[in-house]
Amino acid sequence: MTRAHGAWVAALALALAPAWVPSPARAAAEPNQAIIDVADRAAPAVVDLHVVSAGPAAQILGRERRGTGVLVDGRGHILTANYVVAGAEEVTVTLADGRRALAGVAGTDPESGLAVLRMPVLPNLSHVPLGRSQDLRLGQLVVSLASQGGTKRTLGAGLVGGLPEFTGYWEYRLPRAIQTNIPTPSGGSGAPLLDAGGTVVGVMAFSESDAPQVSFGIPVEHIAADFEELVRGGRVKSRAPRPWLGLYAAPAREGVAVAGVTPGGPADRADLRPRDIITQMDGKPLAGREEFFTALWKGKVGDVFDLTVLRADELISVKVRSRDRVEFFEPPHPATPGMLPPAPAGEAPGPSGAR
Repeated sequence: MTRAHGAWVAALALALAPAWVPSPARAAAEPNQAIIDVADRAAPAVVDLHVVSAGPAAQILGRERRGTGVLVDGRGHILTANYVVAGAEEVTVTLADGRRALAGVAGTDPESGLAVLRMPVLPNLSHVPLGRSQDLRLGQLVVSLASQGGTKRTLGAGLVGGLPEFTGYWEYRLPRAIQTNIPTPSGGSGAPLLDAGGTVVGVMAFSESDAPQVSFGIPVEHIAADFEELVRGGRVKSRAPRPWLGLYAAPAREGVAVAGVTPGGPADRADLRPRDIITQMDGKPLAGREEFFTALWKGKVGDVFDLTVLRADELISVKVRSRDRVEFFEPPHPATPGMLPPAPAGEAPGPSGAR
C-alpha cells in the first residue's frame, strides 16, 4: 500500500465513523432504558406488606414489621420472603395505585426461605411471571423494586456478582443464591429480583452484616416446581420437613458455637446456652456448621439428638428433641384474605385495626 493510498483509507474511515459508532450519549442511554422498561412493567405488581404477628415470631422479629412482595399470577398470589410473614395474624397489602386488601398466608416454606400470600382478586390486578435464575450469568443486569411504605417504591439496579452457596445461622442453607450489589433498603425484604426481561428470578432476602452493599436473593426455582402444592396445602407436603432445633449456629474452630437459641424452642427447652460449643452429634465429631446441618437434616422431625457440648471447659451431654419449624411458628389466629377501604388521603396505610 502506498503512503497516498493509506492516507485515503484513513480519511474514508474517519468520514464513515459517525455512521457506525454510536454516540456516547446514545450508548449510555441504552442500559438505562432497559432498566426503565423493567420498572414500568413490574412496578404495578410490587406491593407493600404490613404484618402484625403473634407467637414466637412476634417475640423474635417484632409484633409489627414491613416488607415487600410481588404478585406473580392472576389469582392474587404474592411471593415474598418467609420471615417477613412468619407468625402473621394480619397482613395488609397496599398496591401501587393505593388500593388495599387483607392477605392470608397461602403457604410457607422455611427450607427455601420463601412464602406465598393470597389476596382477593381485584379488577385490573397486575402481576409479573416467574422466570429462571438458572439462566443468570456473572455480570448480568438485575433490578429490584422495593416498597418504602404505602404506594412508595424504590428501584435498585446492579449486577449478578456470584451464584454461591449460602448458609444462615438459623439452620438454613441454600445450595445456590443470587449475589448482587443492590443494597436491601428498609422495608425491602421480600422484594422481587428481576432480570432484563422483566421476570422474577429471585426474592431479595439477606445482606452481609459487614458488607451491607452486598445482598443475596433466593432463586425462584426453590419454590416454582412446588408452587401449586404449596398454595393448595399450605406447605410442600410431598417433601418431609427438616428436623429443627431452634438454635443459632456459628462457625467454630472445632464443631459449632451456639450464638443464641429461639425462645421456647427445642434447644432452649433442652438448656442449650449461648457460648456452648457443640463438638459431637450422636457420638460423631463435627468439623463445622455445614456438617452439623447435614447430619441434623438426615433425621426426621421428632428425633432426639444427643449433643456433646463444651461448656466452661467441661464436656456435657445435652439431648434435644427436634420439632417442625412451621408448626412452632404457627400463630394462634392465622391471617385471612379480605377487602379494605382505601387509606384516607395523606395517611400512610397501616394495619386494618390500628388507626
